[in-house]
Amino acid sequence: MRKTATAFAVGLFAVVVSGCGGSSEVANSSSVEPHQMPSMVGQPLTQAKRAAQEKGILAVAHDASDGDVRPTVDMNWVVCFQVVTEQRSMDFGVVPSGAPCPARDGESIPWAKVPDVLRLKYLDATNKFREVGISSLTARGAYLDQQPPANPNEWIVCFQDPAAGIAVRSSMSGTLSVAAPGIECPQQPGINFNPPVDVPDPDLDRRYVPVPSANDSGSGTEDRSSDDGGSAYYSSCAAARAAGKSPLYAGDPGYRKGLDRDGDGTACE
Repeated sequence: MRKTATAFAVGLFAVVVSGCGGSSEVANSSSVEPHQMPSMVGQPLTQAKRAAQEKGILAVAHDASDGDVRPTVDMNWVVCFQVVTEQRSMDFGVVPSGAPCPARDGESIPWAKVPDVLRLKYLDATNKFREVGISSLTARGAYLDQQPPANPNEWIVCFQDPAAGIAVRSSMSGTLSVAAPGIECPQQPGINFNPPVDVPDPDLDRRYVPVPSANDSGSGTEDRSSDDGGSAYYSSCAAARAAGKSPLYAGDPGYRKGLDRDGDGTACE
């Protein structure tokens, strides 16, 4: 009876082990020491944790930068460092996807800086932007009335956004304002290369009275000293046209530099 009881106990123990300890047996057969874990640097945190789990190693993660942000969504983080803890687990130092790894665990992320591409050709400027990870670029005219072609490779960069020196974050885009080859960049954005021409106002007859010449006499006219043209004065080119005195040449009554936009000696062309 003792032999029978012993055999029964051994059999029962075998059944318990096989029924309840199956997962432990698999874990023991597949587990390795944490220091034998292959390097997961550069891999998504989800993949790193899965690889550790398959080998029976407990895995945790922390922010590898000086930001000290708790990694919550594993798929949005990438492994930079992996360290075996005192509890024989694997601790992954991670950064957000798209960010470069710091030189050491806990240091700031070495983001690239936006390059200075002013006065470069558009093609050269786009290459420099792509080198730092900015691949989404838009070209627009530096002058409102000059829009670039589909491939403005030879056009010159007058303004850039983002500005030089700004840290390049992931998914950053840029805009380059360009001018045609051989044309000087404007002093500021948002102006026309060819200033708009004054359009006569249909109500001029009711608002302006023709200004007589210096030899005429009369009342109701404005008589001011102009820059170069005697006593006649026109408040605008529209007023000069209404008086039938355009164009005005240097020395003519009513000519003044304020009406001569290009300074060529002829006003209100």
